[in-house]
Amino acid sequence: MGKFKPGYYAVAIERKKGIYLTWEECDAQVSKFPNARYRKFYMKKDAEEFIANNQKSQEITITMNKNSLKVWTDAGIGVFWEINDSNNLSECVPGAQTNNRAEIYAVIRAIETCKNNTRPLEIMTDSKYVIKSVETWIKKWEQNGWLTKNNTEVKNKDLFIRLKNLIDNRVGSTKLIFVKGHEGIYSNEKADKLAKEGSLKNFVENINNVKPKITDFFNKE
Repeated sequence: MGKFKPGYYAVAIERKKGIYLTWEECDAQVSKFPNARYRKFYMKKDAEEFIANNQKSQEITITMNKNSLKVWTDAGIGVFWEINDSNNLSECVPGAQTNNRAEIYAVIRAIETCKNNTRPLEIMTDSKYVIKSVETWIKKWEQNGWLTKNNTEVKNKDLFIRLKNLIDNRVGSTKLIFVKGHEGIYSNEKADKLAKEGSLKNFVENINNVKPKITDFFNKE
């Protein structure tokens, strides 16, 4: 039997910043703390460096609206609201299996499972492609008949139309926030775990066969 190798759990953003020797101690600091940032190291100096270099992660908290609903998404797909929330999702991406489609679809499912149509909604994603599409390109594509400037059909048009309808039919605002993946952010790691599980689930050929959990404001047209 191999010799057990102890580790150091570096917790940079949480209830109590520090280095912990067991997962139980670390978990007590990061569990149910959406912006927690942590990672396991085998060298104490690496753990100390992680904490020192990750103070900039506080920027994530600053950009968020305290009154908004928050959800974390990842390609796969995974949608994480909070611990034990019945609307957390782990699903396989319908149709063509590409990372960009998975990122768009994760945002779609986040909106479709949102419990409140009137409160502002902040969706965390590590996809700059989806953010740029929502903030800049979608309006131009729609005005151009869902064609690019080269007069070719927009890739993932079916998903973008569905996403735009959902955003337009919310009473509250919808904002996408970029969060770098695999940085030890607690809620982001949870979304990543759900996404990995979702990628192993049964394949669905047609996106229209996937029914949203909440349809009060979903435009089916």
